Order: sequence, then C-alpha cells, then structure tokens
Amino acid sequence: MAVIEGSINSEERTKRNIAVLNFGTNDKTNCVSILETGLYLTEKYIGKIINSSYLYETQPEYIILEKTNLDRRVTEEEFHSNIHEINEVITKLEKCKYEEEDKLIYKCEEYVNFINNEKINDKKIKEINVDIYKMETRKIIKENDKIMKINLEKYKNKYYTNYFFNLIVIVKTFIDNPLNMLVIIKYIEQLMKRKKKKKNLHKFQNRIIDIDILFFNNFTILEKNINLNYDDIYNIITQFIFIKKDDNNSSSSSSSSSIRSRGSISSSGSISRSGSISRSGSISRSGSISNNNNNEKKKRKKKNKMIERVKDSINFLCIPHVYTKYRYSILLCLNDILPNYKHVALGETINTLFTNYEYTFKYTHNINLKECNKRLYVLRDKIYYLKKKTHIVGILNVNYDSFSDGGLFVNPTIAVKRMFEMVNQGATVIDIGGESSAPYVVPNPSISERDLVLPVLKLFQEEWNKKEKNKVGETISGEGVATGEKMHYTTTKPIISIDTVNYDLFKECVEQNLVDILNDISACTNNPEIVRLLKRKTKYYSVVLMHKRGNPHTMDKLTQYNDLIYDIKNYLEERLNFLVLNGIPRYRILFDVGLGFAKKHDQSLKLLQHIHVYDDYPLFIGYSRKRFISHCMDQNCLTNTGAATNTGTNTGAATNTGTNKDAARNTGTNKDADADTDIMDDNPCNSSHDKKGKWLFQLNHMRGDKDRLLFHKNICGGLAIASYSFYKKVDLIRVHDVLETKAVLDVLAKIHQC
Repeated sequence: MAVIEGSINSEERTKRNIAVLNFGTNDKTNCVSILETGLYLTEKYIGKIINSSYLYETQPEYIILEKTNLDRRVTEEEFHSNIHEINEVITKLEKCKYEEEDKLIYKCEEYVNFINNEKINDKKIKEINVDIYKMETRKIIKENDKIMKINLEKYKNKYYTNYFFNLIVIVKTFIDNPLNMLVIIKYIEQLMKRKKKKKNLHKFQNRIIDIDILFFNNFTILEKNINLNYDDIYNIITQFIFIKKDDNNSSSSSSSSSIRSRGSISSSGSISRSGSISRSGSISRSGSISNNNNNEKKKRKKKNKMIERVKDSINFLCIPHVYTKYRYSILLCLNDILPNYKHVALGETINTLFTNYEYTFKYTHNINLKECNKRLYVLRDKIYYLKKKTHIVGILNVNYDSFSDGGLFVNPTIAVKRMFEMVNQGATVIDIGGESSAPYVVPNPSISERDLVLPVLKLFQEEWNKKEKNKVGETISGEGVATGEKMHYTTTKPIISIDTVNYDLFKECVEQNLVDILNDISACTNNPEIVRLLKRKTKYYSVVLMHKRGNPHTMDKLTQYNDLIYDIKNYLEERLNFLVLNGIPRYRILFDVGLGFAKKHDQSLKLLQHIHVYDDYPLFIGYSRKRFISHCMDQNCLTNTGAATNTGTNTGAATNTGTNKDAARNTGTNKDADADTDIMDDNPCNSSHDKKGKWLFQLNHMRGDKDRLLFHKNICGGLAIASYSFYKKVDLIRVHDVLETKAVLDVLAKIHQC
C-alpha cells in the first residue's frame, strides 16, 4: 500500500486489520449495480476485499413464517433506485489517503490469523466481557422483537418487500478501529444516496443499501449511546479521505479570512496576484473567483449535509453484530466463506450455528429455509438463480482451425449474421473464440487472434445499436446484416463471452466495453494478471474457469488422475480461491470441468455422471460435437449417410449443397476472404418460404471436409447431453446447434410444467 505523503504517520503505514462486512439491498432491479458499487467504494475507502460469499435472494423469517397469509395481503411497493444519480456521484469521488497497490496477492497472513483466532496486530482496543456481551445483546434483540411485532400488526396489509439481496465480504483494511470504520461505512451509504430514516416512523422503509460490520479482527465490542459531533465525524473521515469542510461549519476560519487567504479586491478595482475579479469584471491572468468557486461551495455544502446525516446515523456499535447468529441470511453467507471460524462470543463455529439454525427452524415450524433463500450468480448486470434453468451459450468460432466450423465465420459480416441468428434461436450468451484449442492444431503465426475477434465484436456492437433504435414491441426490427432481408430479434441484448487466454486482447475488449464474460480455458493460469482486468471501478466481469492440462499437442497424454472427480473439483476450487482473494466476487465465477481436455472418452463420460458434485457452483459445460460423444454410441446407429439431405443429389461429403465445389470451398484451407462467405448452412428455417422444413435434421455450419457420420452422431448425442444437463440442473451449456438444443430444452420445460 502506498500512502500519500504527510497524511498518515509512519507507524500506521504497515498496520492491517480484518473486517467482515454484510451488504444488503431490496432493489431487485438494480441489486447488482448497487452492491457492486458498494464493493467498489469499500475497496476505495476501506481496504482490499479478499473473500466474498455468493449473492443470495433472502426472505426475512417474519415473512416466511406468515407466508400463507402474506400471499393474500402483501402489497409490495415498487422500489427502483436512481442508478444514474449514483453513477454520477462515482465519477466525482474524493481521493483516499491510502492507495492500495494494485498487485495480485497469493496469501494474506492477517486473514489466516483471523480464522485461527490469533492476534492480528498490536492494536489495543477496549473490549467487553463476553458474558456481558451476551446479556446485553439478548436485551437488544428482545426490544427489537417488540418493535417488530408492533410493526407487523400495525402495517399488516403492506410490507415494503418480500426479499432482500445479501452478500458478505472480508476486507483487509487500513482503518485502525471499528468506530472509525463505522463512520466510513455510513459515509459510503450517504454517497450511495441512502435516505435518512424518518423519526417516529415504525413502518419498514426501502433502503438502497445497508452495510454492517459483523466482525473486526476477533474483538468483542459493545458501545451504546455513541454521541459524535460534526467535528468528530469530519476528523475521522479526513483521516482516510480528502474532503473539505464547509467554511460555515468551521470554528477556526471565516469567510473573510478565507477571502484574504486567496487574495483581495483593491480600492481601484484591480486585483492582486493571488486572484480576484475586478469591479469592471475583468479577470487577471493569475486566476479568478468564478463559477468554479461557487460550484466548490455547493459541493462543500452537500458534503456538510452528508456529514450531518452520518452523525445522526451513528449511536450504537456491536461486534460481533447483534444478529450474527440470529439471522439466517447472515449465517447463510458466512457459511460460504468462514464455515470453521469460531468467535469467542458466539461459542460455536459458523457452520455449527448455521446447521443448528436450519434444523431448529425446520423442527419448530416445519419449513425448509433453504427453499426460501436462493443462491444467485451474475452475468453482466443480471441475476440468475443457481440450478433453476439451463441456459444456452452459442458458439461462434471466428478462426480457421476449429474442429467442426473452422473457417466458416472469419468474415465479420457473416459472423455477426450468425450471432443475430443464435440470439433469435434462443441463446442467452454468445461465446466468441479466435484461437482454436482443438487437439494438435498449430496456429498460423501470420493471423492474430486479435484481428479475427475484434472486427466481429465491433461490428456486432454497431449493428445492435442500430437495431435498438427500431424497437417494435418486444422485438428489434431491421435489415439483415448480410442479406438486407427484414429480420426480427429479441430486445434483450445477448451476453457476450470471449474465449481467450490472451491478456492484451481481453484488456482491449474491456476498455472498449465489447464483452461481459471471460471464458479462460487456462483458469487464469496462462497469465494470472488477467484477473486484474475482471474489475474496473464499479463494473465487474464474470469468468469461466476451465480445467485442462498441457496444450493441444500434449493434453491427450496427460490423462492420469489420482481421483478424477475430486482432483478436478479441487483444482477449480483452488483457482476460485485465488480469484476471490484478489477481489473477484464469488458469484461471478463459473466452473467448467473441461470435457475432452486431458480426459479420455470414458473420463469425460464419468465427469458427466458425477456432475452433481458441482451442485453448489454455477456450472458451464462444453460438450458440443466432441469426440467422446460418438465414442459412446453404437457404430450402426446411423445409416444411409451417403445420401444428400433435401437436395435430391448424392454428393457424399458435400451434404446439403448439391456440389462438390462448395464442399471444397468449406474445408477451411482457403484463407481468402471470399471463401469465408460460403457457409455450409442448409437449414430450411432460413427460408421464409419453407415453414414445413424448419425442423428437418440438418448438419448446419459444418466444414465440408468433415466426416458426416461422425458429426451426425455427435450432434444427436449432444442433444441427449442437453437433456441430461436439464435434469442435472447444469446452468449453462455451450453448443454449436442452438436451434435444436433450444427445442429440446423447451419440450422438457413444458413437460415439467404439466
């Protein structure tokens, strides 16, 4: 950590503490933006986030217990935060006096000491006796329960929400004590436009964000009736943040002395060198009192009001937080990151408290709390319920070497046409790759991954922006990218994933806002620095971590495992731990077991058989058209492969084209731009005149030099795996055949609804 000169004394520079913070909001529409803005401000003004729980949609127990009645009488208030206003504030933030070095970390000693209940540093803070803590917190909870009961009875016809969105983070902080941290937290809440609670109002209120301290080091603290004045708050904040106090609230200065310090107006109206405006209105070269100064005063007044609100919001401090072991939402998040932690005031490990809470609630009320509290993962700025739905990731290979469609989408116009097509067919995510990882492929050094990928991403961005201007109802209308024909697309922009291990390419994509997900087959080991690109101020990027060994030339020889299932799972968990240690939210990390990568055919099948071991994680699997699928199918399951489909001709490998010339042009060996436009795509659904032929089975988007029998097997088998993924609740499946896969998933979903 670098410290700005003169701001912090040398003794304080090396001290670190560990704090555990709980974040919550009840704005469902904007919860990701709100919480991740909170994370950004935490790292800016409090310290480095070194662990995070999953994000959860939680229901308060008082809602759950009255669920049967609430369904009839709850009337939720619409609550949408002004995100644009918050974003505007973020662009004008004051600097922090501490600047954390932006380097990857591989270990945190303070964190290890915290987990083991060991001394973290020499800082001494007055603590409370554990027995007194327990007695006092029981009193507080009893009083709050009475207030809650009154509220529930008085406002039984209107709750402000049915749910909250919660996560917990662990911070390695430069703030020296919990009271100072509480002040900074309340300041952050004010930056995010949290409204002041109205006095004498018992009814529940919407809150854009809540941030609570759960633990600070291993201290036990209880402070009641805290009474800080304006100067106390100001002095604490300015220990860590550069802000200026409003002159009217300063006892040591006045407006006249302030003016004298800047310069003065002479009797003749001329200005001193220090700067002012003359009576004639002219401005000296050295400076002026202008609108900028007025704006500065306005800013100071706003800041003054914020400090006043911070002062009014602080009157109590309890660590561990009063409700740490009395709120399921807190224990749920803590169990993700600190299951074995045992604070002396709590008496048991977090996991024991969590398990006992679930059991007691189930035994007492016959309600399973897990079913009422849902784990989430995040893609772009949207929440997805874990294991709720299988989403389709459409594959777009824009290189010459991919094993089934290499060379078909190198032309950006045709690639973008395919992207729009996959969106319309039901793909939630489009995964674009410019470098093949197929076995034994040797990349052409004269063709860069960047030059293959960026033109496609930029063109798609341009075309989507054009079509968004032509929204009609729930569709986007416009001319087809390549053909000029009228086409209609969903209004929901697809999430864009880039399949790369290239730091420079991903950096360029991030800087130009072209992608939402990093799909890294090396699990960020090829260049660990790429992890630092996954967060940029208030924007975070999701990442897919895949297991593999070696490279395309060696991976087929690296298939020995002590325990196939758990060797791979442990590896992925280690990579996840590295990313969360470096501030990447856990809910933005997805796992891919890497089917076919350093796995024999039977090993890939075994991984699918045991896919349930990833039930607690967002899972992304890529099986499409891979060799292991045809390996497990009977060789005689498909016959009559020599006949061309729907053309009336028998052209062997040139299936669906009617000419061998077209097949030759689709081998991917011709690197001329014109060759890229001849896509082997004979799907009748592309013709507006042939509705009946829409569902005839085709080999679409296939290189003409490939074994048709093999790929018929792979595609049919792939649809079987899509069905299996549906039943096993796999979150995302990466496929070439979007239309066919979507049909399978839709039918299965319909069956389950009946």
